[in-house]
Amino acid sequence: MHELHPTFRPPSDMDGKIWQYMELAEFVSMLHRKALFFIRANKLRDPYEGIIPQFNNVIRSSEYNRNEEKQAFQNQEQSNHSIQRLPQTMLQQFQLYRELILINPWHYNEYESAAMWNLYSHENAGIAIQSTTTRLSKCFRRNNEDTIWIGKVQYLDFSKDWMNESNNLFQAFVTKRKSFEYENEIRAVTCLPDNNHPRNEWIEKTANKEEKVSSFKPRIVNPRELTDKGKYVSADLQILIEKVYIAPYAESWFKEVVESLLSKYQLNATVTKSDLYTVS
Repeated sequence: MHELHPTFRPPSDMDGKIWQYMELAEFVSMLHRKALFFIRANKLRDPYEGIIPQFNNVIRSSEYNRNEEKQAFQNQEQSNHSIQRLPQTMLQQFQLYRELILINPWHYNEYESAAMWNLYSHENAGIAIQSTTTRLSKCFRRNNEDTIWIGKVQYLDFSKDWMNESNNLFQAFVTKRKSFEYENEIRAVTCLPDNNHPRNEWIEKTANKEEKVSSFKPRIVNPRELTDKGKYVSADLQILIEKVYIAPYAESWFKEVVESLLSKYQLNATVTKSDLYTVS
């Protein structure tokens, strides 16, 4: 179920269009499983997913050196030790949770994106699902097994911009480098359950801190939901899918295939061939 969290900022227009571009095989898998695929953060193409910006480390190092001098003067060895330990602990946690945080990305845009067709699909055999953030939120209502958070990604210059951690490891997973700003991403995020892993304690502290905004409950996952890259999360696709767009250079038969698939899985959605490269 979708739950609110202060780290996950909604877009300015919850009913603005969002898009997910995919191959036909991915589309079939989604329909067959009645689920969205959430990929592990460390399996995404950007190796900086879930990584603290370099600038944070520079500031931390600078602050540590100043505190070290001050506390050496004051002879407060115990306090000095705790300051030294915090950065290392935080860095280790960020690395660890890159394996446990799962992400389902969407492109926030009123229009189709030529770049997204090229990057995540094929111009002659791809599919784009068009939805809204409101629909994305509602499609998880019947899912009582998974906790999902949804929000905008912020884009920073990792060499000179500070990421406000606020003792919240979620922040790193809604923060990307400026080079990816063209993605204008809305992402749904969940966590890989593992009852034998200490991350359960962290999730509860992170999600429930002060605001008491989440009721995350660890569980054992059905192995059929898991792959080496992530996990399928149950979703109401009838609520989610507003329109299905066919790649701009797709043959006419491709649209027929998509329509037959929607009919087979009893989903009502408009199928439209992209006119991205059509001269009217």
